Amino acid sequence: MIINLVNKVTIMIPTYNQAFFIKETIDSALAQDYPNLEVIIADDCSTDNTCEIVKQYSFDSRIKYIQNKENLGRVENYRNTLYEHATGKYVLNLDGDDWLTETTFISQAVKFLEADKDIMCVMARVKIYQQENDNYKIAKVNSYHLPEVLTAKEYLYLYSRGKAVFAHMSTLYRREEALSIKFYFHDIAWTDMESIFRLICNKKLAFINSYVGCWRDHGVNETYKFYKNVKIEKLCFAEENIANFYLQNGYTNAEVDEWLGEWKYRRYLNFLIFSLKRSDFKRLKEILQFIMHDKTLCSICTYIRLLKDMLVKLISMRGKQI
Repeated sequence: MIINLVNKVTIMIPTYNQAFFIKETIDSALAQDYPNLEVIIADDCSTDNTCEIVKQYSFDSRIKYIQNKENLGRVENYRNTLYEHATGKYVLNLDGDDWLTETTFISQAVKFLEADKDIMCVMARVKIYQQENDNYKIAKVNSYHLPEVLTAKEYLYLYSRGKAVFAHMSTLYRREEALSIKFYFHDIAWTDMESIFRLICNKKLAFINSYVGCWRDHGVNETYKFYKNVKIEKLCFAEENIANFYLQNGYTNAEVDEWLGEWKYRRYLNFLIFSLKRSDFKRLKEILQFIMHDKTLCSICTYIRLLKDMLVKLISMRGKQI
């Protein structure tokens, strides 16, 4: 089979007031060795000097600079860029504070997509860069070696058990298929995950077992804002919406239950730990009370496991402080 490396790839760089980081992000996108790139910088009405920095790249025909007339917000900026401006057959979203480190990533990913029309996206590993202490971190989930190609069912099972990674910034997906399922439809923190997981339903994904980029942890990421402000009843909206989508597309309750309960458990646990780190005992109480009424988790065994996992994490946190 002849692999076509001519089809255009769009790298979307949505940004808002990230002038301090944006140059590294753009440079990493342009450093990709893939021959047909479109790099769209979608500036959501930044009030810093983002514009001046981007104008330095006006000589490069691969760059397309979009300045929104009004602030759309994170998800609407994703949606607007994908639906109104992206023209590539394949798309990668690279937020304006993250960057790619592997120059061959796009080329590797396109080979998978061109080789099998049932592969909807290609994922890879990323490192976490902790801005405050200038340190690189590798999450435990990255220690598991995955097959090169997985079905949606296989991937969801592994992901729900913390044995498969997902990073928006290292997921190259098919644009037309994404548009057909209303990508980035829900204005929620995990709209990326919710969209990708719907995209692979009854299909496959490929996985590159190497590190291709860095997610920058600078303390004010959207993930942290979500945990701080989300209403408890909306905490697992993405998981429940994905489950409903799969049920509507031929999966049985038994198949969905294989991963839904475990997935929600991990979400609740992460939320509890986040609240614990910040001594937010009011939120701790709220989430514990809410779990008691969640039918997918309501059991004595679940509560014992939850308390055990929280205790282990608390001991680990205190050990790092000593």
